[in-house]
Amino acid sequence: MREEPSREELRAEVSQLRRHLGELLDFLPDALVEVDLRSQRVTLLNRMAQILFGYDPGAVAAGLDSRLLFAEGEFDRARDLVSSFVSRSLSTGEAY
Repeated sequence: MREEPSREELRAEVSQLRRHLGELLDFLPDALVEVDLRSQRVTLLNRMAQILFGYDPGAVAAGLDSRLLFAEGEFDRARDLVSSFVSRSLSTGEAY
């Protein structure tokens, strides 16, 4: 029988998986932007999104407002569309 991994081994494995996921997201050939829907702040811009939008990780850390990524008038339309999909989840805490 195989021995169960120790807590330290599991933590190391999770840490390694997080690094791999971060690298995967960062090097996607498509722009990836993650936004906190409550604060409307950008929480992630992968490398392609940084190139396309011209912001760096420092701007994200400083609390980049997601409205800055949209053409005039498009933010409200996009927000309303996303809200139509996730509003129940946001209000109840249920999974999307």
